[in-house]
Formats: sequence, structure tokens, C-alpha cells
Amino acid sequence: MMVLDNNVPAIEPVSLDEARTHLRVDVVGGAHPEDALIGGLISAAREHVEQNCRIVIAERPLMVAMDAFPSGSIDLGVWPVKSITAVRYEAFPNSYMALPSSYYALDQFAKPAKVKQLTDWPHSPGGENSVVVELVAGMAEVPKTLKQAMLLLIGHWYENREAVNVAGSGVVPTELPKGVDALLAPHRLGQGV
Repeated sequence: MMVLDNNVPAIEPVSLDEARTHLRVDVVGGAHPEDALIGGLISAAREHVEQNCRIVIAERPLMVAMDAFPSGSIDLGVWPVKSITAVRYEAFPNSYMALPSSYYALDQFAKPAKVKQLTDWPHSPGGENSVVVELVAGMAEVPKTLKQAMLLLIGHWYENREAVNVAGSGVVPTELPKGVDALLAPHRLGQGV
């Protein structure tokens, strides 16, 4: 199974203003010279949290691809899932068909979310990515602990822009703030809330 995430969310869970405030940067004329950098750090922090916890924070469409229908429910590998927009399968080589919604239902309360089988899955010759589930995932409201973890990451990366020690500089690279792991722990799939 592979989760395909090529979509940029319309809204990040931490705003540019929230990040600027956390970083204590002065804004002149509504902008800061490093706004592009800060915006990139916001996206990187969200991606780090999502990958570390196997959750989707910012709402966006995703696709889950697998090589065949499983023998039961389809584990989507992410949470929370708001809706399934389509399930497509390879009915014949290089020919995909949409599966009628009467064949499945979303179990959005399972962590990770699952597509429940309501009737037998159709036959598919199988092969790489022969079953594709299109869905919309993301949180309606982001917990404060996740936002705080993102802000800690943004602040750390803003202050520590190099990942290696420069010879003779006396600068030693620092680890990620320990608080980030503590804030993320209860949100990791299979470990918490």
C-alpha cells in the first residue's frame, strides 16, 4: 500500500502570523524579508508531524494505491478521513473501473481509517497499483499540542539552519527539541488518543 500525497493544502494549520509571533520577528509594512523561508518551515513542520504520527492535519485530497483488494477491509494507513470520493480498480489490463459506493463504506472512526467491505470485492487481475482509493483527509480542528509541536520545530529550524558542524566554527548541531516528541506521542496512530 502506498499513500500518494501530491496536493498542497489550501490552509496550513499554523498561520504565517502565528509563526512570526513565535519567532519574534518584526513585521514592517505587513511583511518580513524571510516570509518565504518561514512559510517553507511551516509546511516542513506540518509534513514532519504528519509523517511522524501517520495522521493528516491539513485537509486535502489523497490517494491510496495497492496491488490488489485485500481479503477484508482496506486499511487506508492514515487518519482522519472525511470521505471516500472514489474507489477504482483495474478490471482488465490498463482499464480501470469505478467501484459502486454500494460495495463499501468508510469506517472513519478506525485508526487508521478503513474502507469496510459490504459485498465481495470484484475480481482484478492485480498488478502494481491496480486498486486506488481517492479520499479527502484532514482535521476539522488541529489540537493545540500538534500546533505547539509545529511551532517548536519552526523555531528550531529557523535558529539552526545548518544540519552539520562547520569545521573550526565551534558550532555543534543541535537535536530537535525534546518537547516535540512528547507533544506528538499521544497523537501517533496506535499509541494514544
